Amino acid sequence: MTTNIELKNAKSKEKNYTINVDAGLSLLVKTTGGKLWRFRYSFSKNRCMVSLGKYPQISMSQAKAKQREYMDMLDKGINPSSHKQTRKIKLATQKSFKEVALDWHVKHYKDSRDRFNALILRRLEMYLFPVIGKIPLKDIEAPMLFNLIESIQDLGILKQENELILVAL
Repeated sequence: MTTNIELKNAKSKEKNYTINVDAGLSLLVKTTGGKLWRFRYSFSKNRCMVSLGKYPQISMSQAKAKQREYMDMLDKGINPSSHKQTRKIKLATQKSFKEVALDWHVKHYKDSRDRFNALILRRLEMYLFPVIGKIPLKDIEAPMLFNLIESIQDLGILKQENELILVAL
């Protein structure tokens, strides 16, 4: 049986390797030194895998609890990977446009130049957030976006309008 000490002391090697912890539960040790929890299972005769998070942020006991949860789903005929994706989509659609846009901004512009990063954020704050920022993503419809784009066109901000269209979509 694998112990927390073994997981903590696992060092990176030339190639990624896996430490099997329990039925389907393993820890992937990457060449960079990162450690990631994985749960592998079969569903409808297909091999599947779900990521459970990074070690040590997710402890062995937390990973085992998630493994049990996923095994219960499998017993009920539910694919844990599909369930996880569906839940993620539902949570995303409950968020406001502003929350999703800020998440997107952090993800896509974290490595960009500070000036460009600030410019994109400022344009979101000036043109999109005041109009649709508080609206849940699932409630935003095409006519709303069309009207918003038209109002930006009326301001004569063509270059910015093109970038904002990409952000909004």
